Amino acid sequence: MATGHPRFLSEGLAARFADHPDGSHRRLAVRDPAAGPDLIERLSHDPDVRTRQEAARDPRLPLPRLLDALAEPELASSAGANPALPRAEMAGVMDEAGVPA
Repeated sequence: MATGHPRFLSEGLAARFADHPDGSHRRLAVRDPAAGPDLIERLSHDPDVRTRQEAARDPRLPLPRLLDALAEPELASSAGANPALPRAEMAGVMDEAGVPA
């Protein structure tokens, strides 16, 4: 898919697709570097599971929502991969998964 190409234009995607009726288009809004935390949080509650997962991986997702996403089975893996996840929370995720220290 072209969106994975390093030269794929991502600026302006939030304005263009955040409210699109198709979830695959709303997912593109997360790729926009200008998308704010409020939009990322809104998309983390999207009806489309893949859009929610994309938002849960994004470091702009506000911390309270990121922590909530860890407890949602369909978002836990994406939230656990979020680079903004605090070290203590990541340790908890690793402990729960049974990864030895």
